[in-house]
Amino acid sequence: MPRAYIRAMSEAVRRGLYIFIAALAVIVGGVLYEQLWLGGAENAAPAVGGPFSLIDQNGAPRRDTDFRGKVMLVYFGYTNCPDACPTTLQAIGQTLDLLGSDASKVQPVFITIDPARDTPQQLKAYAANFHPGIVYLTGSPDDLKKAESDYRVYVAKTPQGTIDDDLFDHSSIIYIMGRDGRYLGEMPSGLPPKVMAATLQRDL
Repeated sequence: MPRAYIRAMSEAVRRGLYIFIAALAVIVGGVLYEQLWLGGAENAAPAVGGPFSLIDQNGAPRRDTDFRGKVMLVYFGYTNCPDACPTTLQAIGQTLDLLGSDASKVQPVFITIDPARDTPQQLKAYAANFHPGIVYLTGSPDDLKKAESDYRVYVAKTPQGTIDDDLFDHSSIIYIMGRDGRYLGEMPSGLPPKVMAATLQRDL
């Protein structure tokens, strides 16, 4: 058998072996990624949300379980927010109006990221500017930090010289939680109320 033929066969075998090893590495890597990072195919959805124990604008203790049976809209912000928060709360109120009788199946919840200034009294005064169906929550710094972490909210304080003028850079996302408290999805702020209402109709 000619040596050139043998060398060609050996080279073909080596190439085939390399391709097999590379393919095997991709398969094994994909399985490990799914199991270790995503937690398995059945748990591929991001873990968003969790239990909380906070205080509403009337000073009453409120837990996440208080809202079971309704689709909960969770938005994190603060009352001194100059633009995103009031705009989003206004849009949520308009969305409730568009839903009509279905609005009773939805519970919007505003959770402050500024416990130093957003006391129950401050939240109650702020609430007067928006739809009466929205619940406003505050609490201890630790409890609010836990809620921010559970919902994967980005928060960065930008001091302005005095505490009264401090601002926060934060995520502006409306989280949609199911009647059983499980994460269903999210909506970015800035969506037209008609789009928000149509989005929610799928879960009501």
